[in-house]
Amino acid sequence: MYHVDDFYFSVKPVFTNQICTDTYRGAGRPEANYIMERLMDLAAEACNLPRDEVRRRNFIQPEQMPYKTHLGFVIDTGEFDATMQMALDAGDWNGFEARRKEALARGKYRGIGLAAFVEGAGSRPMEGMRAKVDKDGGVTLYAGTYSHGQGHDTVYAQLVNEFLGVDFDKVTLVDGDTQTNPAVSVGTFGSRSSMVGGMSIRMSCDSIIVKGTKIAAHLLQSSEDQVSFSVSEALFKTQTASISFDEVAAAAHDPARLPDGMDPGLDEEVTYKGDTENFPNGAHVVEVEVDADTGIVEIVSYVAVDDCGVVLNPFIVHGQAQGGIAQGVGQALTEDIVYDEDGQLVTASFMDYAMPRAHHLSHIDGHFNIVPSKTNPLGVKGAGEAGATGAPPAIVGAVVDALKDFGIKHIDMPLTPERVWRAIEAAKKGKAA
Repeated sequence: MYHVDDFYFSVKPVFTNQICTDTYRGAGRPEANYIMERLMDLAAEACNLPRDEVRRRNFIQPEQMPYKTHLGFVIDTGEFDATMQMALDAGDWNGFEARRKEALARGKYRGIGLAAFVEGAGSRPMEGMRAKVDKDGGVTLYAGTYSHGQGHDTVYAQLVNEFLGVDFDKVTLVDGDTQTNPAVSVGTFGSRSSMVGGMSIRMSCDSIIVKGTKIAAHLLQSSEDQVSFSVSEALFKTQTASISFDEVAAAAHDPARLPDGMDPGLDEEVTYKGDTENFPNGAHVVEVEVDADTGIVEIVSYVAVDDCGVVLNPFIVHGQAQGGIAQGVGQALTEDIVYDEDGQLVTASFMDYAMPRAHHLSHIDGHFNIVPSKTNPLGVKGAGEAGATGAPPAIVGAVVDALKDFGIKHIDMPLTPERVWRAIEAAKKGKAA
């Protein structure tokens, strides 16, 4: 999310039989953003600037949008400074030093961390959706996107209600079935379902309204151009008469009540083609307390502000952020792939691989800065991977800030108690020497 004047990179391929990272939540975004944000913290120190100020001076500004990066991506929208400021305000950034002193009086080292982030989502490059209206007015959606915890049943039903006025409880989702999938079914990944799946739903509902208008005009003995559809009332109307969506649905299944030459049914399958991404972004502010005698890190405060574009369901989006943050906490504090000297993986099960647990988390204070995307008519941006992208650098930055009086400037993840304790002891010995 920074304006970069000059850009250069080189790539060195390396072959290894040991896994260093994989396509987990974020699939490389957390690692790339981690490097960038740790560099911003170090740049702030080198320039003797506050960490928020060095970011603020380098953010891409709203008036620079759409902003084309050196790698060819076009960021369409974003208010990076405003989003960060929301996080700073919610986390009481300016009042932190008083809390640091209070913690020190209790024998704990308190630190505060900040991370901003942007990631690409959506598109890639099309998705189909089939909407079939039953004779009682209910709608069955056949989707190629698959819900494995994202709440598609809820959000897709909301969209059908928004576009057709059909009651939420009368919408059924069928997904993950190769016998009923739309012809173009790419799937769920890359935080794309709300954009490409949602747009396909909108287009299929629009097609249903077009055909429903023809049927309503026939039943009302009117011309098509005199019939309009009211979503809020679920009615096809002229100036003098109306007929409900449910009545049109019933008529659509009775060939005797249809215009000549019209096939029965309201059953539309549409493929949305979107060749542009959207760019969700946000900022996290984290406070931690470190016990120098044990190296244990405790997260005591967590603020997350997300720009996911138009929020279709705030409960689900907050849940996505919280789940991603939990995984980011795991990456920052506990999770590590360990091999012995013979190349044998020794963290091969959850008996040995340290997943984050409830006690590693604090309450997560979530907020939105809604900046609608311009790459799709729904204005949505991805949400699924944001939490995992922002958490690691914010947590590491907070721990390093807590231990700055020891002269510690960086500790590699995961910040296990042993690793933190060893860093403190090494710093103490270095000072003594």
